[in-house]
Formats: sequence, C-alpha cells, structure tokens
Amino acid sequence: MLLDVDNGPGWLAAEGNAGLYEVAGLTLCRRRLAPGGVIAVWSPSPNGVFEERFARVFPDRRVVDTTELGRAVDEPGDIIYIGRP
Repeated sequence: MLLDVDNGPGWLAAEGNAGLYEVAGLTLCRRRLAPGGVIAVWSPSPNGVFEERFARVFPDRRVVDTTELGRAVDEPGDIIYIGRP
C-alpha cells in the first residue's frame, strides 16, 4: 500500500486528510494490508511526530531518505516510511 495523500504528514492542503496520518488512520491502513503486505508513506521531509505515530502502529519499520538519489537527478529528496504489521 502506498500512501501519498495531500502533501504528506507534515503539511496538509486539506485538513480533512489529517486523519490518515494519525494513529487511528494508520491502524486502519494496517488492518487493510494483505498478509505479508507492506505500507509505504511518502513525506517531503522528516517528520518526528509522524514517525512516532508510525512506530506505534508499525513496529517493523524503516525510514528511507532519498536525498542522495534526488541530488543525483537534480530533484529534492523525500522521506519514505516503510512498515510491516
């Protein structure tokens, strides 16, 4: 599952999307994952508050910083939060 809604968890253009990045929204996503499924959440920058929430719902997780890759192609880097139930 790839969650790339609005402008990521740190800056929302539509406040109605905030629930997706809360513990309850992440828990709903976790429940919807197929067995063996993975969630990836895009963010334009690191977000400590979101990272703590994500860790509560997805204890098996990692954070991927694409800054180096972005620089190689003259684009900004992003942060991808990856989790498994």
